[in-house]
Amino acid sequence: MIFGNEIIEMSVIVKSRWGEVVFFSEDADPRWDGEFLGEKAAPGVYFYQVNIKSNIEEGAIQEDQYLGTITLLR
Repeated sequence: MIFGNEIIEMSVIVKSRWGEVVFFSEDADPRWDGEFLGEKAAPGVYFYQVNIKSNIEEGAIQEDQYLGTITLLR
């Protein structure tokens, strides 16, 4: 889950270790259910990228990017 004040835009991308996008969302509450193309994704390490654009004060926009890994267990 992603929390923050004054979020204007947000995107979440999850990629396999080969760089294939297995999940993409611009929803306010993005949740990956561990599936890819309608089937359970293989257990292993996946990489995520979260891009957030927020209004930090009048007229000032801040853009942040967060990168990390997720381990999917079955």
